[in-house]
Amino acid sequence: MNSKKIIAVIILAVLVMILAVLAGGRLTGRKDYRMPGSNVIFISIDTLRADHLGCYGYDRETSPNIDRFAAENLLFRRHFVTITTTLPSHTSMMTGLHAKTHGITKNGLRLDDSLVTIPEILKEHGYTTAGFVSSYTLHSSTGFSKGFDFFSDVEIETRASHLLERAIPWIQEHRNEKFFLLLHLFDPHSEYDPPESYVKWGEDKIALYDGEINYTDDVLGQLFGFLKDQGLYDQTLIILTSDHGESLGRQKHWGHGRYLYDEVLQGILAIHLPSSLKIRPRMVEYQTSAVDFLPTIAAFLGIEEDLYSEGLDIFGENIEKREYIFAQRRHYNKQDRKKIRRARLNANFEYGDKYAVRNQEWKYILRTRYNDELYNLREDPGELKNLLEIESQTEYDAGLFQQLIEDWLEETPYRFETDMEISDEVKEKLKSLGYIN
Repeated sequence: MNSKKIIAVIILAVLVMILAVLAGGRLTGRKDYRMPGSNVIFISIDTLRADHLGCYGYDRETSPNIDRFAAENLLFRRHFVTITTTLPSHTSMMTGLHAKTHGITKNGLRLDDSLVTIPEILKEHGYTTAGFVSSYTLHSSTGFSKGFDFFSDVEIETRASHLLERAIPWIQEHRNEKFFLLLHLFDPHSEYDPPESYVKWGEDKIALYDGEINYTDDVLGQLFGFLKDQGLYDQTLIILTSDHGESLGRQKHWGHGRYLYDEVLQGILAIHLPSSLKIRPRMVEYQTSAVDFLPTIAAFLGIEEDLYSEGLDIFGENIEKREYIFAQRRHYNKQDRKKIRRARLNANFEYGDKYAVRNQEWKYILRTRYNDELYNLREDPGELKNLLEIESQTEYDAGLFQQLIEDWLEETPYRFETDMEISDEVKEKLKSLGYIN
């Protein structure tokens, strides 16, 4: 990176920090965070790890367009997903429900027909709805297309530029309508293979992963420029997020579905509000969850009907009062067979279900096989020192956190007991692509 680029990155990072200090991380005057009739564009970047973006403190220039978007809008520093697998995580985003409730605990299941999704709600309120996805994991055969007037899926993974080519004509055709648009970009997902011009930092896995982010960032820059040229940017609620992060070598694991550490649980979240609201850019410090999108979008658009959600309105009065958020690991087939239970714990796989609860300071991971984990996030943000393994740390009440998780699992008044498998043909295709075990 040349000196001019380094200076530009430093200036942008300082700007983000200054805005955070000025705003104090708080959102005030929440009654102003409402605009019935606004367009909504929901952008999900698959497998994008927050701490590999400049706006979250990364030192490589992987994301100048995302960083600019974050600096000019609202950046949420503590946003977490509910489950670290593509279909379950996106289902939580679209339904406002944890996987324990909506029942999609792994790839290869089909959404229950009675689940209510964001596009279904908005369609009932006069919105034209469209979804463009870049992975077979979100294929219409999973039921993820519920509520979309138009849904463009793929048979194999496609690059972000291909998604943009598919989406732009739709945007142009419907630019004068109220619309909800979902865009799912897949490039940072393994295998890490960026276009040649984006192999900038070497050819090791992390460098290639960063190249994928950099490529995706350039495509997002094109999208934002197009929306501005069409006169849509300033009148649209734009949510930019990710469905989960990536382990990138922790305990010799390079994926994302096995653990509940923050490198996979922390997602990015930046929100652009229509310019007429005159909202000052800032960094927001309180915790948000992927289940918050449905109640947030509904409230923002003035939809007042009673919608069941396990999330909170991000701009509502109760969001800063939230003390705990929860997550769970994906389900692995046959993980509870007796033979597997007796298997020796290896370096990158842990059998059994796993759940996590966190607040601003503590993170507890309940493992139904092997020992639980407790981390002080202020002193140990990398989650490297399990306090439950230190005998002298007797002041920590593990029972409190265990009870919180047990209560959370029980407090599900509307549970979908779905075991709806997709067709054998689709299942075999997902297996061939490495998405289901």
